[in-house]
Amino acid sequence: MEIIGKTELPFPREEIWQHLNDPDILRLSVPDCQSLEAESDSKLVATVVAKVGPIKATFNGEAVISDSVPPESYTLTANGKGGVAGFASAVIKVKLTDKGDSTELEYSVAANLGGKLAQLGTRLIESTARKWADKFFNQFSEVVAGGGQAPAASSSEPGFFARICAAIKGLFSSSKTAS
Repeated sequence: MEIIGKTELPFPREEIWQHLNDPDILRLSVPDCQSLEAESDSKLVATVVAKVGPIKATFNGEAVISDSVPPESYTLTANGKGGVAGFASAVIKVKLTDKGDSTELEYSVAANLGGKLAQLGTRLIESTARKWADKFFNQFSEVVAGGGQAPAASSSEPGFFARICAAIKGLFSSSKTAS
């Protein structure tokens, strides 16, 4: 499955780059992120609760940053497991472009799913991923604008760019499950 998107963020490119590489900012930005930590400058580990359609699980995993060209682009290779819910792996490419006082962020995700997740329809997965991407970028903007503080509480709907950002900074490896 491939997902391609872009968004404009109201901050300079260098600031966006810095925050996209800050585990604390990402942890606050990823919806339903239980933990996100850097094991090194290029490796993150995370735990995220994910719900896609009728399937809800806790995913544990890691992401490795490569092909980093500050403050322009990088590639994340992420792997995660959600027990009986299945697994996900993804290669995520992120590119930042100056747009005056703002930054355009383009992303592409090539993902593979297995287990129960793979049995869900492509339309459901893709529409959920796009909704979650929007939620991630909204929260990311709020966290950055708030000086690194958590955004005000919002709806309890889970985020998949949380899941993909859990791919963007750590989709997961061993897991606990749910249905």
